[in-house]
Amino acid sequence: MDSAGQRDNDETHDERRLVVGRGNERHDDVSAGCLFPSRDTGIIVGHSDLILFSANGGDHWETRSSGTTEHLVHVHFADNLHGIATGQNGPIRGTSDGETTWDTLTGNTTVELAGVFMVDTTVAFAVGFGGTILATTDGGTTWSGENHFAAWPLALYGIVLFMAA
Repeated sequence: MDSAGQRDNDETHDERRLVVGRGNERHDDVSAGCLFPSRDTGIIVGHSDLILFSANGGDHWETRSSGTTEHLVHVHFADNLHGIATGQNGPIRGTSDGETTWDTLTGNTTVELAGVFMVDTTVAFAVGFGGTILATTDGGTTWSGENHFAAWPLALYGIVLFMAA
């Protein structure tokens, strides 16, 4: 991009609009979180158990089940296989096979976990409403943390960690 934030002429841009339907339903607002851990592999999480997976850069999407009826709002992957999704009312789901199987991970919270970041395949952090900050060092099997700002009407919506090289 140039200094004004405009795309250079040699860059290509491919916009895609995703409309998802289940049965007779059609959802334009289904996606809450989207991540492409690689150029071809894409994961979208959203309303009522929805996980969408693409293995071809978004040309085709397949539905997966997360095993929860809660809305998932964020997803992050450490690599092409290990990912965590979080959502409303505290669900945490994890995969170690890239997308097919999503296991229930217990974070012992019922607040919305609006952000998650995987440092690697074992270390991850989740943040959410009420200033909740959770951490795992075993790939999501156990989570520790607390509501750091219980007295404030504070919600944490995302987390990004910058790692020193």
